[in-house]
Amino acid sequence: MCEARLNALPQFTTAIDGVDIHFIHVRSPHENALPLIMTHGWPGSVIELLGAIGPLTDPPAHGGSAADAFDLVLPSVLGYGFSGEPAEVGWNPGRTAQAWAELMRRLGYTRYVAQGGDVGAAITDAMGRQAPAGLAGIHMNLLVTALAAPSPRTPTPNAPRPKRWPPSAPAASATSSSKTPGRRPSATPCSIPLSPWPPGCSTTTPTASTRSPAPSPAARPPAA
Repeated sequence: MCEARLNALPQFTTAIDGVDIHFIHVRSPHENALPLIMTHGWPGSVIELLGAIGPLTDPPAHGGSAADAFDLVLPSVLGYGFSGEPAEVGWNPGRTAQAWAELMRRLGYTRYVAQGGDVGAAITDAMGRQAPAGLAGIHMNLLVTALAAPSPRTPTPNAPRPKRWPPSAPAASATSSSKTPGRRPSATPCSIPLSPWPPGCSTTTPTASTRSPAPSPAARPPAA
């Protein structure tokens, strides 16, 4: 059942910082949908988020309003599901948050929000603290302090400022997540190609100038 549901969705991989990141990318059929990157928990996977795809991308089909629609990006945390395993230590929530911001930049999103629960909440909290360019707001369904671990990227006296990703990205403050027009990609397409997932699939690579139709289950080989 989960295999069929996954096979029906647009899935891709892209290498960030030397590690392959797997993600599901589902665009809303409604204009001015707000881009949203959602991060799953531990020990879980993107499968736990599949039930939210329909209501979030197409609210009218579920009794909601088109004004509340989202374009969804659902990455697999490194070492989980279809993402690669890091070959070095240091992939903490803060570094993963930087990778997520880079992923959204490659997809061409200039304004987006982030959401996460459990370990995904720690990653989302780190994104809010880092305030990458384009991040308008965050939502968590678990307080990071409840994880009984130091908050990621917590400032300390005389500590050097954390490096931003990408290095040339200007600082930006997380602001209200109120929805305004102009969030869909309209800039230059991704400079680094995104690979269809599973390998060999003919799914169209999403760029800033195209909307990728969701492939049918028959168009991609069975998931491993």
